[in-house]
Amino acid sequence: MASSTLFGQSMEVWHPNYTSFSDYTPNISQELIKLSNPSDYTHPEFGVLPENSPCDDCIELIGKRTLNSRYFVRNGSNGNVMYTQAAFGNLHYIDSTGRLISLDRRLVEESPNRYVANHQLTPTVLDVAEKHAGFIVHGQEFNFSNEVRLFNKLNDGTLVDWGVADWSDYTIGDNGIYIHNAWNNIDMQISFDLNMIKTSYIVQGSIPISEGSLVISDHLLLPDNFVLWKDTGIEGEYGWNGTLLVGSAVALDEGFEIGRAVAYDSKDLSNRDSIGNHALNPEYHFDSLLNILDMYVPATWFADTSLIYPLTIDPLVTSSATYGSQIKYRYNGEFCAGVNYCGYTLDVPLPSNCTVTGATFSAQQITVAGACYPPFACYMSDAGFRFWSDSCGVFNPTGGYFWGCNFAGIGTCTATNFDISNLVDCLTPKCNGSIPFEMRTSYCFCNTNGTNCATAGLPCQRMNANTWSVTISGHNLETLGDLTTGNGSITYYDTYCCENFVLDPAPQYGVPPYTYLWGGFGGGGSTAPDTTVFSCSNGTYVYTCTVTDACNVSRTATFTLVADDCLLPISLTNFEGEWNGRYVALKWQTESEINSNYFEIERSANGSFLPIGIVQGQGQSAEEHFYSALDENFSLGQNYYRLKLVDNDGNFTYSNTISVQVGESMGAPYPNPATSDLFFLANDIKSG
Repeated sequence: MASSTLFGQSMEVWHPNYTSFSDYTPNISQELIKLSNPSDYTHPEFGVLPENSPCDDCIELIGKRTLNSRYFVRNGSNGNVMYTQAAFGNLHYIDSTGRLISLDRRLVEESPNRYVANHQLTPTVLDVAEKHAGFIVHGQEFNFSNEVRLFNKLNDGTLVDWGVADWSDYTIGDNGIYIHNAWNNIDMQISFDLNMIKTSYIVQGSIPISEGSLVISDHLLLPDNFVLWKDTGIEGEYGWNGTLLVGSAVALDEGFEIGRAVAYDSKDLSNRDSIGNHALNPEYHFDSLLNILDMYVPATWFADTSLIYPLTIDPLVTSSATYGSQIKYRYNGEFCAGVNYCGYTLDVPLPSNCTVTGATFSAQQITVAGACYPPFACYMSDAGFRFWSDSCGVFNPTGGYFWGCNFAGIGTCTATNFDISNLVDCLTPKCNGSIPFEMRTSYCFCNTNGTNCATAGLPCQRMNANTWSVTISGHNLETLGDLTTGNGSITYYDTYCCENFVLDPAPQYGVPPYTYLWGGFGGGGSTAPDTTVFSCSNGTYVYTCTVTDACNVSRTATFTLVADDCLLPISLTNFEGEWNGRYVALKWQTESEINSNYFEIERSANGSFLPIGIVQGQGQSAEEHFYSALDENFSLGQNYYRLKLVDNDGNFTYSNTISVQVGESMGAPYPNPATSDLFFLANDIKSG
C-alpha cells in the first residue's frame, strides 16, 4: 500500500552534524544582567542559548525555567518582547546542586580525543583514541562500536578477516563522527541523540563477498554485573532476529535496548510491494563469555544487482532513561482525517501581560525499522501530525493537510520553529494563563503496535516527548512604536507658528482597554486618548501621556513641540502667580513692548483655557513695565493661567503656563489695591 499522506509543509530530514562544534561562549549583556536575578549569574548556562532555542536574537531568563518550560526576551526590548517555550516532556533535568540544566545531545571535547554529552540522564561518550562509543552509567561505561572487526564467514565456516575499523580518516562534530574508509569501500558513522546512539555501516560500492555472510563483530564493554538478553523477535538462520536488552544481572532491570538492525539500499520506493531484497534484518549472535556481539548480513543480499549504492546497515542502541512519555502514532490506513489518531495536549504558559503575536513548534518524528516485520516496512512519508486549537476552532495545517517528511526511508524528520500562528490569531489578549495545543498523530503503513494509543508497545512511528515544543511570542504595552522600553517619544517642529498638532500616544499590544492621563506643559489632566496643542510663542514645550492597560502596565509617551519662528511683539520676562488665602495674585513684567495692544488673561482648571480678563499694554515702550491682577473666580485645587499677548495688528503669542494651588478661602475680600497697574478680576475686569 502506498502512502497517501497530504503534507501541508514538508519538514526536514535530520542530517547529523559531523563537522563542527557549537560555540558555548556566554553572551552576557547589560540587559541580561538587569533582567535576571543575581542568583542566576553563576548558572553554567547563564548567557548561553540552548540548542533548540525558539529565537536567535534573544536572551533566556534562566530563573524562569521549569522542568518543561523556558522564557526568553528579545535583545534590546527591555523584556517587552518575549517568548515562552514549553515541551510535552522535560527540557531540563535537576543537577546535584538543584539547578535546572538543559538536556543536550551535543558532544563537547572533555579531553584530547574524548567527547562527551554530559547534560542528560544517561550521558554519552565518544572516545576517538580508544575507538568506541557508549553510555556512562553510575560512573561506569557501557561501550560498543568497539574494536569493530569485519569477517566474511564462508559457507564452510571459514572466517576471512577484513580487519579492525581504521579510524584514521574522520570528521567529527556536535552529533557524532563520520569515518571514511573504515574498511575498503565501507564507511562508518556514529550519531548521537538524547538517550540513543546509532552506528551505521555504509557500503559505498561493491565489496569482495560472494558466499556465506558478512559478519560485523563488536566487542562490548559492559558495566559490572550487566548482562545481555533477548527481547522480542524470532530465531533466524544465523541468530536472533529482534531486539536485545542490556541491564543489571541482579534484577534484570532494563538499561539499554539494542534495536532490531536493518540493512537497506538507496532505492526510493514508491510501491512497497516491489521491495524484494532491497531491505532485510541482519541477525545477532552474542558470545557471553567474550562479550562479542556479531551481526550477520547474508552475502546473497550484496549479490543482488538491483541494489542501489550506498547500502546502509543500522543497529540502534537506546537508553531507557525517561525524558517523559513517548508520543505514539495511531495506524489509520488511508490517512484520512477521521477518528483514528492519538491525541496529545500541551499547555503553554502565556507571556505575562501581553498581546500574543505568534506561535511556532519544533518536533522530531522518528521512523524506525525494527517495529515491523518483514523489514523496512515504514517510511518517514507514512507518518504525519497536525494541530487543533479549541480556542480558535482551526487546524494547522489547514485543508486536511499534515506535517511530515515526504521521504521514503527511515530516520528522523525534524521541524525547528515552524509557524502555527493561525492557532492563536483569534485570541483576546489577557494578563496571564495558558494556551492548549493538541497534536493529532497518525500513520498509514504497518499496524504493529499502532491500533491502540494506550498500549505499551511503540509502532514504527513515534516521537520522543521532549522534542515536541511550542513557543508563544508576546508583546507588552508600548507607545509611539518604541520597542526598547515601550516609552515612546516624538518631536514636532512648528515652522509656521500657531500650528495645531494632534498628539496621539498610539498605544498597541499589552492588554486593552487602555486609559490615558495627560501631563506636562499646560498642566494636562485630560483623560482623552489624544489632545491638540499649538504654540504662538517661541520655545520648547513638553507634553506627556501615561497609558495604562488592563493589567496595570503603564507606559509614558513624551511629545516635544519646538516653536522657533514666532516673532514676539512683547518681550515678556516674567509671569508668576500665588494664592494669598483670598485671591490668586498674578504678576508679570515686560522688558520692552513694540506695537503692543493688550494682554488677555486665560485660566483653566480642567485642561481647557478660557479668557477671564484684559489688561491694556503700553503700545510702544523700551522700558520695563510691571503688571498685576487678582482673580476672585478661581476653583479649589489646581488652577492654570497663561497670557495671550496681542499686538495692534491682531497677531498674538502665548506666554508659558503657570499653575497655582488654591485652598479654602480665609475670609474677607482682599483690599482694593492703590497702584495704577493693579486690576481686580471678578465677573468682569475692574481697574484700580
